[in-house]
Amino acid sequence: MKKIYVFLLSILIIFFLIFIAIKDQFDIEKILKEIENENNLIISLKDKERWKFYPVISYENEISLINKDNNLNIKSGSVTISKSYWLYSPIKIKFESDSILFKG
Repeated sequence: MKKIYVFLLSILIIFFLIFIAIKDQFDIEKILKEIENENNLIISLKDKERWKFYPVISYENEISLINKDNNLNIKSGSVTISKSYWLYSPIKIKFESDSILFKG
């Protein structure tokens, strides 16, 4: 019986450590601010977010995206940000939209 408690406690500690390790890496506002600054964009998120935690951590939301030079305009799109549970796995960002207006 004591072994079961030790096992359950160790599982909880492992999950807690995983959460602490990826908490800062998976901050949605931080990721989108970096994308905005690097690409000269204005990104607006709608309040229809969805989180999934199995088999990978993923975040989905509706998005509007405008280039500051008005070259690119996405009015109703979606963004999916996902990351595997491995500590050094990359963050995958996927944008989808039915229509994209590009002046070029």
